[in-house]
Amino acid sequence: HTVKLMEEMEKEGVAPELPNVAAVLQGCDRKADSERAVMMLRALPKYNLSPTTLTYNMAMSACAKGGDVGLVKDLLAEMDQGSDDIKPDIVTLNTVLDAYKRAHAWEDLLEFLLEMENARNMPPDTVSVNTAIKACKDEGQFDIAFQLFEGMGARGLVPDSVSYTEIISACGKSQDWERAQAVFEAAKQSPLALNTFIYNAMVGAAVACGEAETALNLIKDMRSEGLNPDIVTFTTVMTMCTKLEEWEAVLFLASELEASKLSLTRPLVGQVQRARAGLQAKSQPERKEASV
Repeated sequence: HTVKLMEEMEKEGVAPELPNVAAVLQGCDRKADSERAVMMLRALPKYNLSPTTLTYNMAMSACAKGGDVGLVKDLLAEMDQGSDDIKPDIVTLNTVLDAYKRAHAWEDLLEFLLEMENARNMPPDTVSVNTAIKACKDEGQFDIAFQLFEGMGARGLVPDSVSYTEIISACGKSQDWERAQAVFEAAKQSPLALNTFIYNAMVGAAVACGEAETALNLIKDMRSEGLNPDIVTFTTVMTMCTKLEEWEAVLFLASELEASKLSLTRPLVGQVQRARAGLQAKSQPERKEASV
């Protein structure tokens, strides 16, 4: 709609202003439309408008989400060589990190993180390190992810909810239950309030590490903290119970899920059906023995 509005403005001889351009770029960002975002950026002189750091950042974000690392790097180079009005800021550099993460280029990401600290003299912030942690976790580089997390204090950074969520998730993927417990305790001791994301990561780690009882107990802990388990929580634990053929637990969790005003997804409906069939099969031998 915004693009059409700009086209109509142009036909009527009304020059678009920066807020109109920003709205178009936001739309490109949501749709990961890198081509249209760059076209909009290039069209600014046509409307007698000058690009700013903000407009570049918005276009870069669309390119990053569109998976076009090359375009992100080209736009960064333009900003580096441009006027003070388009100089890169921390948002710019974090967008570059995000582009590398989305492209699964964790080594390039870490190299750019060092470039931020050294050549650019713009120290990474919490968002920067979180992006690096997630990238390394997703690519199986767990030791590096742990080092990045543990080094946040030395950088003068305080872990936030995303930091704890990602590193606990990394513990689960690497099946490091001891570390997961330690990080979770650190999150509890921090000024940060525990949220559903952190709990879900811990539930996932418990399941991955074979700590079934703890996974179930974490749902109780969530409620005692005033948090409501969401569909991710229930899906993780119900899937675990299905694999363990703990049919009573599956049906109990399904009832808890519906009591929480959540809807069973198609996979969960299948698990409930398996649980009912499993309980029925289990009860049949008992009936035969009773009849004998």
